[in-house]
Amino acid sequence: MTGTTQVRAQVAAAVALLLFGLFICWQSTQLKVGSPTSPGPGLFPLGLGCTLSILAIVLIVQARMGSATKAPSEDESPADYRTIALVLGLLLISALLFEPLGYLLTMTILTGALLRLAGRGWASTLLITVISVLASYWLFKDALGVPLPQGILGELL
Repeated sequence: MTGTTQVRAQVAAAVALLLFGLFICWQSTQLKVGSPTSPGPGLFPLGLGCTLSILAIVLIVQARMGSATKAPSEDESPADYRTIALVLGLLLISALLFEPLGYLLTMTILTGALLRLAGRGWASTLLITVISVLASYWLFKDALGVPLPQGILGELL
């Protein structure tokens, strides 16, 4: 990709992120936003939309000033499309299995597979997966009171 083409691509991607961030902001205002001391369901999405929009503007400025990431040199490897396809496939499968298998099993499979795909060893994959899945389960279910699907483990939990 030539320099000009790459800058255009970076600006286009950043503009898409900016539009998405603004859309999230607009949609979150359709919900009750509340205040930091008494948050409504729209406060968190509003914060995320604003953050995404600000970061997109930073990316646009960087691309226009020429300080954005340069094209990979011959020494650097290009994007690994197989890995990208595997990650997207894992996310799709997780979305489809979320209700039938439940949160714990689905997130265990997803987290473990992603860590192995990232090159982690079996011991660290097992440790990180167990700790992160159980911690997130406790956070969402118990601390925040978010109902999570139990799936096939419903009788045991």
